[in-house]
Amino acid sequence: MKRFALFSSLVLLIGIALAFVGVPAFADSLPAIDGLDDAGKAAPLLLGNVSLFQSRTLMEPLNEKQPATTFLLRTFFKGEKIFETKAIDFEKISGTRRLAPFVSPMRKGKLMEKEGRSMTSFEPPYIKGLGTLQPSDLNAPAAGETIYAGGKKHGQRLAEKTGEIIAEQEDTIVAREEWMAAQALDSGVVVVKGDGVDTAVDFGMPASHKVTLVGTDLWTDIVNSDPGADLKAWCKQNGKDSGVISNTVVMGDDVWTAWSNHPKVEGKLDNRRIEQGQIKIELLPEGVTFCGTYRDSGCIVDLYTYDSWFTDDDGTVKPYVPVDKVWVGSDRAKNKKLYGMIQDLKANYAVKRFVKSWEKEDPSCRFILVQSAALVGLLQPKAFTSAKVV
Repeated sequence: MKRFALFSSLVLLIGIALAFVGVPAFADSLPAIDGLDDAGKAAPLLLGNVSLFQSRTLMEPLNEKQPATTFLLRTFFKGEKIFETKAIDFEKISGTRRLAPFVSPMRKGKLMEKEGRSMTSFEPPYIKGLGTLQPSDLNAPAAGETIYAGGKKHGQRLAEKTGEIIAEQEDTIVAREEWMAAQALDSGVVVVKGDGVDTAVDFGMPASHKVTLVGTDLWTDIVNSDPGADLKAWCKQNGKDSGVISNTVVMGDDVWTAWSNHPKVEGKLDNRRIEQGQIKIELLPEGVTFCGTYRDSGCIVDLYTYDSWFTDDDGTVKPYVPVDKVWVGSDRAKNKKLYGMIQDLKANYAVKRFVKSWEKEDPSCRFILVQSAALVGLLQPKAFTSAKVV
């Protein structure tokens, strides 16, 4: 009986070793079998050396994925419109604050010219993100899930993995929309390059609203430059050309450094945001920092920095806001996020995102496609000024 019990124990230990390390690894560890009752010994497992004879606790997984940020979209592109057509026509009625004519009551009324009208056509660029789901993705336990039997069922993992792929695709589309918002605010043009597409959407930002300072006008020249006067001039220009009063300024990192160290803007920041001569910085979500309110006659604007980055198509990491640029505009501008027709026979309704899934039988694989025809519309480009100041 003792020999049988000893043999049974040995078989059990062999089974455990085979289950976790496979035959080759187990063969290599055979000389150590006699010491398996020692808690200091460790049996190799998939994720490293883990002792089979010690109690363990699995912590919740740490998710270090960086979600897309939406500060520019939320601030400057609050509206949203979904269309059932591929092309979107935008008609604008322009005009100035004209004065009614003085005319003698004995004379005929003076004919006034009609206001100007213009039409612009946009075609939102198409986005197609494709994900795959294979049987091996369902066999592997999720982070934090037990590796033993009794965990999640096949159907549960299928639903969860499918949801994860859709969520990841949605996140990349939102990041692309934020990227388009940054491009539009910086130059008034969204350049669209990809597989089979090479075009640009020009919103018509006037050249006078795209400024490049040089020489002694650069804000790094604390003797000759005057950042406050520049900011005031751009606010007035935006209001004059668009009728929209500027109230929001976004600065790149180098711009904020030059601004905060410039002696000519001292005393014009909101006193409630100053403690012992220092600006009281307020950190907000998504890498946004509220730096205070600048006050001058005809110019009262909130100052922000936006520390958020994206990975470009060439693999380089870049900031949404160029470090040497400042954007002056308004969160009241009538800009919109525009969504065109989904070009798929199975999409019979207007929608921002269209999710499509199908299976390949052999080898077994599920494809998950998320489509969107998204465009960030800078519909009031004259309400913004983009300036390179350092």
